[in-house]
Amino acid sequence: ESLAVMTLLWDLDPTDVIVLSAKQSSNGDSYDDGRFQNICFKMVPAPRNMSDLPPDLAQYLQSEDYIQRNPDYLLYYAAHESLDR
Repeated sequence: ESLAVMTLLWDLDPTDVIVLSAKQSSNGDSYDDGRFQNICFKMVPAPRNMSDLPPDLAQYLQSEDYIQRNPDYLLYYAAHESLDR
């Protein structure tokens, strides 16, 4: 809902806010964009759960300090506040 409203308010093309992976191979492996030394490297899959992360990193990502400083959260909360008025 927030992305749809942001698209309308900022006169964006829907493809500007929708993320699709173009790095997926037919066997499911993922590769980077090849900008580093003009070579594509296989990417390690991201952890699916907080429990898959090292405990100190998981704790930091759930901390109030991280949430208050992360621009993604700031944008989300600003859009959420505007939509709820």
